Amino acid sequence: MPWPNWCWAGSPGSRRGRALVHRVGIAPRPGWADLARRSFGTVCRLTGRLHDNPRPLGTLKDAAYAWRQTLFHLSLCPPDEQRRLIADLSEETARHPAHVTTRLAPALAGLALVAEGGGFDADGTADGGRARRFLGWSSGGHWMR
Repeated sequence: MPWPNWCWAGSPGSRRGRALVHRVGIAPRPGWADLARRSFGTVCRLTGRLHDNPRPLGTLKDAAYAWRQTLFHLSLCPPDEQRRLIADLSEETARHPAHVTTRLAPALAGLALVAEGGGFDADGTADGGRARRFLGWSSGGHWMR
């Protein structure tokens, strides 16, 4: 199965990790989709802590780590399961306060975009800024703050 080009922005480390998991035959009991859902739940919980946080950068960085875990687990799912799970992630944000949904909407739009073969502009955005790459750092103010 070819690996999606959107996982972890195509970093060599993630490609080696996926290759190792595939070669060794690791298959967690709950399944990769369940692990992706759980890690996305962590993304939502951490994003919820950004609201009114006077020093949000550490939490933002942790949320981005959880986001990368979500992408990694998602990349190990079959394509049909990936599509279903990506569609379900917005429902998970609805279980959290509205500011979580608002903050994560650009990252989810970006995930949907690249999962369908699209890409980001050099500034990490697409679709007029509606879709964004979710990184844990920024050289200016972070878009999720």
